[in-house]
Amino acid sequence: MNSKPSLYFLTFALLTTILAPTSYAGPTSKIEKLAPCGPETKVGELCLGDLNELLPKQGALGYISVETKEKNLENKSKKDFSKYIYENPIPFVLGPHNTLHPVDHHHDGAAILKDGKRYAVFKMVKNWSRLTDAAFRAQMIANHFVYLFDENGKPITFDQLPLRLQDMPDDPYRSLSGAIRDAGGYTKKETDYFIEFIWANFYRDLKGDNAISREDIDHHFKKTVKKALKIAHSSLSRGLPGRTCTDKMH
Repeated sequence: MNSKPSLYFLTFALLTTILAPTSYAGPTSKIEKLAPCGPETKVGELCLGDLNELLPKQGALGYISVETKEKNLENKSKKDFSKYIYENPIPFVLGPHNTLHPVDHHHDGAAILKDGKRYAVFKMVKNWSRLTDAAFRAQMIANHFVYLFDENGKPITFDQLPLRLQDMPDDPYRSLSGAIRDAGGYTKKETDYFIEFIWANFYRDLKGDNAISREDIDHHFKKTVKKALKIAHSSLSRGLPGRTCTDKMH
C-alpha cells in the first residue's frame, strides 16, 4: 500500500466500485477529493482506506450488531451509502510500516465488508508510523487505543488480536451492550473508545435473578434488551461510564 501506483488504484477502485456518478454537491463529491490513507495523511484528516488492511484493536465483535448494521446498509442507495461512510469515518492510527489500526467503528467496517464492499472513509487519529513496534504498542495501551480482551472478557496479548475484521470472534454481550447504548441506557462520547465492552462485561457478570446468559441474547434478543435496559436504569449500573439513570428503580 505504500507505492504510488497502488494508492492511485485504491482511489480509482473506491470511486468506481462503491460510488455511483452523481452531480449533487454532497458526500460523493467530497469523497472524490480524498487521498488514500498513508504517511502523507495529516492527523484529523479524512482519507480513503481498504478495510481488508485494517488490523483490529479489540478481541471480538457483536455479530448481532454487525448484522443489524449490514441490513441497514443494504437498504441504502449509493448516494446514502456515500453519505454514511463520509459522516461516520473509521478512526485509525497509522502504525509502523504504515499499518492501519482502527480505534473504533470495528462493527461498521465489518458490516461494510459483509455488505460486499471493501473501501471506506477513514480519519487519522495519530501518526506513529516512525515508532518501533514496542514503542507503538506501549503508546496504544497508554492512550487506550486498544482493548486486549477476547470474546469471553479474558485478557489477551497484542499478538493474540485478530488479524482481520473477518476473523473476529463473536461476543454476544457486545451486541447487547450496543443495543442498550442505542436505546439510551448509556451515552458515549466520540473518544470513549471501547466503552461498550465495559457495559458488555457488566452484563456478562450479573448473577442471580439479574443474570443474562448467552442463550438469552442469541435466542431472545429483544426480550433480553428490555431486561438489560431496566438494569441499566437501576442502581446496579452505578459507576459505569456514560450512565444515564437516576437510581429510581432499585
